[in-house]
Amino acid sequence: NVTIQLDGWSDVNRASLINVAAFAGRPIFWKSVNPGIQRHDADFIARTILDVIDIIIIIIMAGIGYN
Repeated sequence: NVTIQLDGWSDVNRASLINVAAFAGRPIFWKSVNPGIQRHDADFIARTILDVIDIIIIIIMAGIGYN
């Protein structure tokens, strides 16, 4: 099982950022995204999640593990 987590926050310059992490027995930082003006846009958030899912599927199908 893999859980994908998104966490929105603002940096010291008040720029909005979204951290993307996965959890598969342990937390794995995936990437940080600067959404710009799209920060509250459902389509942008959905695309971000689907991009991560696509990569995770490729990793699983390729049999690439992590330690």
